[in-house]
Amino acid sequence: MNISNVPAEGKCTGCRACEQVCSIHAITVDYDEFGFLVPTVSNSCTQCGRCSAVCQAQSMKPDLFHKIGHCYIAYAKDKKRALHSASGGAFIVIADEFIKKYKGTVYGCSMDKQFHVVHAGAADKDSLSCFQGSKYVQSDTQNSYQAAEKILQEGKHVLYAGTPCQIAGLKMFLKKEWNTLYTIDLICHGVPSQASFKKYINWLEGISQKRIQSFRFRNRNAFDASGYQIRVKYENGSEFKCPAMDDLYFRLFSKDLSLNSACYQCKFAQSERVGDITIGDSAAAGKLGLYRFEPKSSVMINTQKGKTLWDLVKNKFVCTEIDKTIETERNKPLSSPPIAFENRKAVCRLMAEGEFDMLQHEYPPDRNGHFNIHDVAARIPIVIKRPIYYTLASVRRLFSAR
Repeated sequence: MNISNVPAEGKCTGCRACEQVCSIHAITVDYDEFGFLVPTVSNSCTQCGRCSAVCQAQSMKPDLFHKIGHCYIAYAKDKKRALHSASGGAFIVIADEFIKKYKGTVYGCSMDKQFHVVHAGAADKDSLSCFQGSKYVQSDTQNSYQAAEKILQEGKHVLYAGTPCQIAGLKMFLKKEWNTLYTIDLICHGVPSQASFKKYINWLEGISQKRIQSFRFRNRNAFDASGYQIRVKYENGSEFKCPAMDDLYFRLFSKDLSLNSACYQCKFAQSERVGDITIGDSAAAGKLGLYRFEPKSSVMINTQKGKTLWDLVKNKFVCTEIDKTIETERNKPLSSPPIAFENRKAVCRLMAEGEFDMLQHEYPPDRNGHFNIHDVAARIPIVIKRPIYYTLASVRRLFSAR
């Protein structure tokens, strides 16, 4: 028995646990027709079953899941340190304190200069900044499970952050619970393919006739605390910024048209979590009116290890504990997977082939050039919006009390 049928069934998350557990190297991982990572089993396979035993599509362990104990909306007090984070800086603060206390290794997702999105390890605070910020791309775990296991076997501490399927892959690969392993899973919307993103970068360079130096999916700015702004820096020193939904790649991602097939049947899009801590954008903050003009994170404590980490860093945040059901009900990835639309395969194929001119025509920005009140608000700096909002809120409370 092996995992050869898993990619054909659309259930492979590309975590690489099967490849890393195979002692005879009978499994290789490469891109499929849509640019997603999938394994291939060679004829040298001995049918030992080790790959099937660690495959989350075939042998998911029920004890991997934990109920959320506490839920917080938080943002880092050290705003300079959290400046390049997508939301409230939860990951970078936890990672900083983890290294400070345990002298351990932190694994996170980074994007290199060739726009490859990969998981890598860092053992000092100065090396953590590359893990900050959202990368809406399937990250390649490379050999990070094996590397993490080696560190754990040496009696050292590891903090591993990733999508829920990557955390599940790690735990399945390790086969046992390690007291020195701590995990953070992300509130995950789903992942587009690595190959498609690289084709998109090439397309943007063709349009601009300039080499791209860096690409940020979430760019903090003076107008919008959420940071939903695309920022492209070119090698000649110029740059381009636009609202995230005006960017074709982000638009297809947010509309669930470019995700891995496994994302549409995700076992982890639920309120029970595989990480010791779950972090991500908060959907409950808007309903509760909390920290309206601050970039904020949802932080969920799922295990005793998670509580240990949170107790270590809680004083580094401005935070409010909320009813966890408010977050899980409003934050879609915490309740159900995305819906697979009929045109999803066609979109993924066009992306993998680099046909972005055609996609731009088929999926233009929703606004079609028309202005609305949100466009006006987006052009007003936060320093002006904040006092206006709180003054109006005070007036509303005054009249509602009469």
